[in-house]
This record gives sequence, structure tokens and C-alpha cells, in this order.
Amino acid sequence: MLLDLLKLVLLFAGIVALSPLGPVWTAASVGIAFGGQSLIKIGLVVYTDALPLRPLASAVLRPLAACIVMAAAVLGASKGLVALGIASPGIRLALEISVGAVAYVVAALVVAGPIARDFLQLLRRALARGA
Repeated sequence: MLLDLLKLVLLFAGIVALSPLGPVWTAASVGIAFGGQSLIKIGLVVYTDALPLRPLASAVLRPLAACIVMAAAVLGASKGLVALGIASPGIRLALEISVGAVAYVVAALVVAGPIARDFLQLLRRALARGA
């Protein structure tokens, strides 16, 4: 409960601190709050269970790297769509989501291959049970 309270404090503090920078930074404060709470949770697990940090950090940082690639691809696509003169927000949103999805899947398979394949295997099993 204390960790969730901490997340709430981080969230509202981030919103207040970053809102003068605009709506994008205000939205980014959500990711910062959740990321900060996640780092604290990882630290607590490593400390209380005496786990080695390296395997846990690797399992977390690889998908994060795929997220960074996805964000860069979406931002690049957004700039490219503006340069091409595509002004329709609906079309731009659909294209940016598509680019982000493809970029994330490709990046996840490249930088976090074993984790991504394990996830896909678990997903297939869950879908097979539900069918």
C-alpha cells in the first residue's frame, strides 16, 4: 500500500512539476511515476530476497529498450507524416499506431528475443486453453 501511495505522490508531483512544459510532458509524468515505482519495487525484491541484480535488470531493460525503439519510430513517423503533408489526425494516429506496433514487435524480437518468444509461447497456451 505504501508503494502505491508513493506512486500516487510521484504522479501528482510530476503532473504539477511538468505541466508548465505542456501536455506531452504532463503525460510523460505518468510514465515517470510508474517507472519510478517499478524501480523501487525491483530494488526491494533484490534486497529482501537477496536476488542477483543482473538477471532481473536484464529482464527489465531489454523490453524497455524495445519501448525506446518504438517511441523513436513513432516520433519519426509523426515527423514524416507532417513532412508529407498528411494533416488528418485520424489517419496520422492510425499510421503512428501501426508503425509503433511493428517497431515494438521487431525490436522486442531483436533485443529481447528469449523473453518475447517466451511471452508468445505463454500467449499461445492461454489462447489454446480458452478456445
